[in-house]
Amino acid sequence: MRNIALFICLALPASVHAYSTGDEQILNRRIKKFEVIGATDAPWFWMTQFLMLCRTADVPCGIAFPNREESEMEGPLKGKRFKNVPLKVILDFLVAEYPRYRWIIDKGVINIVPLAVLESRNVVASPLDRRLKSVDIVEKRMSAAAVKICRKAGLGCPPLWLKGGIDGGIGERVESRKITLHLSDVSFREALNALVRKDGHAIWSFTQGETPNLGLGEWTPDAP
Repeated sequence: MRNIALFICLALPASVHAYSTGDEQILNRRIKKFEVIGATDAPWFWMTQFLMLCRTADVPCGIAFPNREESEMEGPLKGKRFKNVPLKVILDFLVAEYPRYRWIIDKGVINIVPLAVLESRNVVASPLDRRLKSVDIVEKRMSAAAVKICRKAGLGCPPLWLKGGIDGGIGERVESRKITLHLSDVSFREALNALVRKDGHAIWSFTQGETPNLGLGEWTPDAP
């Protein structure tokens, strides 16, 4: 049984892009079975569907949450069952349900971000674009590494472990691996992506606002 946790955010791409071979393979990964659960006027529930998909596909991901006033849906979420389709097909379906978001893929990490963030390159308006001269992390667990990245970005956002959800299974693994990273001239988002990429089975979330909030989640991959 797939394990899923509660998150809040969704997005996807609208135009055709040239992807690297590795990213193309991830986007074409066949998803044997996945159900988008319909809901009426439930934006936060709709946003959990992306987390469910990341866990099902076993792909590291990152979510940029909008300010609350920007998070309202414009209609009910349509339910749909998918069987043996590429991951990209489900991503495209989800973003079509909430066009204020887009999905992008960054070296194997799928990001869901508000369209307004992608269109803005003002570091004040978009903390995820803040540039970090260097990030050096040696043998740190996920939470400690994330704290260091936040401090480098000048943000007071101690990470919170995301737990619970439809089946549970997201949170801090008992055997959470230690991370070593050496990065230079990267954005805050790129550093967070590098963190979950290194783990391989993890997700980050970032909520903008006066008090930024960073969430982390890990899962144990299913046995082959």
